[in-house]
Amino acid sequence: MGESASSKASDDMSWGEVAQLGLRYGKIPLALLAVEALYWFITQPSDTLALIQVTEAYIWNEVTQLMFGEGASTLSAHNGWMTRIDFY
Repeated sequence: MGESASSKASDDMSWGEVAQLGLRYGKIPLALLAVEALYWFITQPSDTLALIQVTEAYIWNEVTQLMFGEGASTLSAHNGWMTRIDFY
């Protein structure tokens, strides 16, 4: 009559092939989510680059003190972040 229910057609995909396709096509939504997260990080919150600004202010303060002496500048807070350098 026909093949039994337990036999497999020759053109069926194995579970390993299904997993490979899932991983291959899963990269596209993951890449889109990563780009969306990067875009949100850059545009939405007001203090996303604050850590970079704090690091830059610290470096500039240290360089100024190395070049002009210990009392040439001080690092102070601006809007709650230590990003302001006062020169004397």
